[in-house]
Amino acid sequence: WIRQVDVRGPAHAEWFGARGNDSNYDDAPGIRACLLKCGRVDLLAKAYYLRSAEAAAQVAIGLFANNLVVSGQGIDKTTIRYRTLNPLSPSGPNFRAFSSAGGLQNIVVRDLTIDCGFNESVNALGQTGTRTRSAIHLYGQNHLGERVKAINFGVGYDSGHTGADKPGECFVIYLCMDSAAGQNGTIQDCVLTEPGTHTAASLPPSNYPMPEITGLQITGTDATKIGTGGRIVRNRIVGIV
Repeated sequence: WIRQVDVRGPAHAEWFGARGNDSNYDDAPGIRACLLKCGRVDLLAKAYYLRSAEAAAQVAIGLFANNLVVSGQGIDKTTIRYRTLNPLSPSGPNFRAFSSAGGLQNIVVRDLTIDCGFNESVNALGQTGTRTRSAIHLYGQNHLGERVKAINFGVGYDSGHTGADKPGECFVIYLCMDSAAGQNGTIQDCVLTEPGTHTAASLPPSNYPMPEITGLQITGTDATKIGTGGRIVRNRIVGIV
């Protein structure tokens, strides 16, 4: 049989194989398939586990088209948990739960908690904390992140992330208006709390530069491409000193 989808109504990742509430199961393929087929995914009041990444990318859920919508049932009800990946696939030091390609428009992520899984970032030696983990990176125009809670993010320190004199960086929720005409990115009513921690076995060397975490940022691709109309409003940072 062939599933027929009314794209005007809710679209559930469970239709495409996601389960939720099973820490040993990878819900990422079902969420990706729902977005590809329906242009949106309406996540239920569950914890969804992301245990794989898009091909040749450092992102669990790629938002690679205009007008995509990811909605949960609220930050206290729907949780995305980004969990351990093979440290060699995909390559690179910076993993993101949700990220778009450049030049896109009108992507929305709302009403959920994203556990970035920093404590779960394992290298070949079984050490945690070697890969930077962040929540949302969207590139283009008119994107919206609202009522999102981000937890367990952090800055890794593997050799691919930083030079000898450059600290690692983590942009937790980041909108990049990636052209000179970029406009109207919004981050609102979001909460950042509970950054992840290194284990004793994986602490960076004593001469490692102090890492940097930027919680919320709207920017351009460089200092001459800031764009116009970006808004960061009614957000909270809780429990971070």
